[in-house]
Amino acid sequence: PRKPRKNLAADQRSLRDEVLQLVRDSQELKKAVEQVGPKQPLSAEMVSKTKEIEKLARSIATLAKG
Repeated sequence: PRKPRKNLAADQRSLRDEVLQLVRDSQELKKAVEQVGPKQPLSAEMVSKTKEIEKLARSIATLAKG
């Protein structure tokens, strides 16, 4: 049996939106890391941001697979 077609246009929009959010979050994290000294631990906010980035990356991979 054939699977019903997914809404590809909606998936494409979601993919684009999530990639843009990933870029923004990555840039924010990069700026925050650059401000931290080499021997200072990452703040809880930075760790949280990395988890958000990982979650977005997984979501993007899932959307890209179709």
